[in-house]
Amino acid sequence: MFLSSWWYYQRCVVRNRVKALLRRMRQPKYVIGFVLTSVYLGWILLLNPGRSGEDARSPEQVRADAGVVAAGFYWLQVVVAWFSLSSGRGVAFREAEVQLLFPRPFTRWQILRFKWLSAQPGGIVGSLIVGLVFHRLGGLSYPCVVLGFWINQAVFYANATLVGLWLARLKARGGRAARCTSLPAWTLLCALLAGLALAWPSIGNASGWDAVQALARSPWLAALSWPFLQMTDLLLSTDFASFAAASLVPLLFFAAHVCLVWWADFRFEDQAVEIAEKIQNIKTEGLGALQSKRELVVAKPRVPWQLAPTGPVWKALVWKNIISLGRLPRRLAIRFAIFLVLIVSLVGSLVVTEGTAPDAPTRIGFVLLGLLVYATLLAPSMVRVDLRIDIPHFDVLKAMPLRGRSLIFGEIMGTVVVIWLVQAVGCLLAAILITREGKQEFVWSDKAPALVGLLCVFFAIDFALVAIENLSALWLPGFVRLGRGVRTGFDNIGQNLIGALIRMVVLFALLLAPGITGAMLGALAHTFGLGQVPSIALGAVVFAALLFAETLLSIHLSEARYARFDITSENITGDQD
Repeated sequence: MFLSSWWYYQRCVVRNRVKALLRRMRQPKYVIGFVLTSVYLGWILLLNPGRSGEDARSPEQVRADAGVVAAGFYWLQVVVAWFSLSSGRGVAFREAEVQLLFPRPFTRWQILRFKWLSAQPGGIVGSLIVGLVFHRLGGLSYPCVVLGFWINQAVFYANATLVGLWLARLKARGGRAARCTSLPAWTLLCALLAGLALAWPSIGNASGWDAVQALARSPWLAALSWPFLQMTDLLLSTDFASFAAASLVPLLFFAAHVCLVWWADFRFEDQAVEIAEKIQNIKTEGLGALQSKRELVVAKPRVPWQLAPTGPVWKALVWKNIISLGRLPRRLAIRFAIFLVLIVSLVGSLVVTEGTAPDAPTRIGFVLLGLLVYATLLAPSMVRVDLRIDIPHFDVLKAMPLRGRSLIFGEIMGTVVVIWLVQAVGCLLAAILITREGKQEFVWSDKAPALVGLLCVFFAIDFALVAIENLSALWLPGFVRLGRGVRTGFDNIGQNLIGALIRMVVLFALLLAPGITGAMLGALAHTFGLGQVPSIALGAVVFAALLFAETLLSIHLSEARYARFDITSENITGDQD
């Protein structure tokens, strides 16, 4: 009965997925998206050449580099998974799985086996793709990479199942145990950071990728990464004998996790039914299912500032979105953990250079500025507590005496204020750290105007990027992600690529005129005797002012779209998964 049920479920899933894809192909956006996705994946996996040229590395160097990359990826995967599971949600089941499995005389162990078997087709496809990516580097065996990655993912799946069920049990107990669900993830992250700190002296005078290799080979970090290093040996095997020897430890890890799950026999039915109901509500009701069903409880504010009885409407919207951002602790914790790991990796590979130990704070300052620029490009799409989260509530917002431009401006400014404050703190810290590079001294007479210009540019770019994301959701809701955490399926990659291309074209159009004007004005000011840094700062301020004005004009032009927008007429419910 067990195998027949699994086979029947898989046949139904594949058939329904194919039918859904064929139905979506009737729409031009899915056809164009499918073509773009095929071209992109084909170029990445097949057409883009791998290791070639006279400066090609030896197979031993390729395997060593691939081992470091794989170990870092596995570390990151486990940290992110543990933070995600700290919410206590346990194992997620779809509504169809609940209806098929739970009424039948299956044990908990059989139901978990069913979930593991259902995840194998996706794992096999992912292993084949990863094998193509790694095989392009040269010096690696394609069958060993595919089989090794599949075995490792099975180990991580078993680990996530065990940890998720255990944390769900802690949360179900309530009280002090429920408040400790995030403690294992933070302990793991602190252990990683402590290992990196202890291994730091082993870098010596190495720089670049050699510094990362020296850091990975240090005794402290090697001891912490021992399980992941054993698992990466599977990917680096070149023949069957070495692969069989390297697979012993990962298979023992898998068997240990499986035995613990079977022995503990965690109860997960209640959480599974609740999560399945939420997933089904999102699919049937769309974004309206994300609305909270709890009663509104008015409590004393935790901050000393309060809104005035009267004033601009957009300030109230900014306040509302800032408060909403504070209600996302799990997601922010995950991103904070990733951000810390990224900082350590970049500092390890870029900061340490031979013979420049006194200039390490300056290098850290420049790395921090680079991270701020990188985060600026990602934050508008990741932080979606703005107009995109309130589109399902347009029936309520339109009933209020609010002008469209005020509402859009207020929704956008909440996210912009939070992002810009983080950038301001980071820029000030970078300005303090940057003192000299070689023989050149950086004094505050130059750093102060540069800091002002940089903050103006950051604010204008934040405002433009967040406005583009929100106005794209208003004009083209089928090509963007709406809501807090609604995932999109693989078949939505194409339309996401189209949406990204549209936003890139709009951003280029907005940046063109301000960039040319600011550069010309800065060059003209420098020609008439103004210093180099003040001239650049002046051009940056002019650029920021023009970009802000253009974005504000686009908001005003979108007011008519807001007045005509009707969520019931937009085909966006089926695009969410």
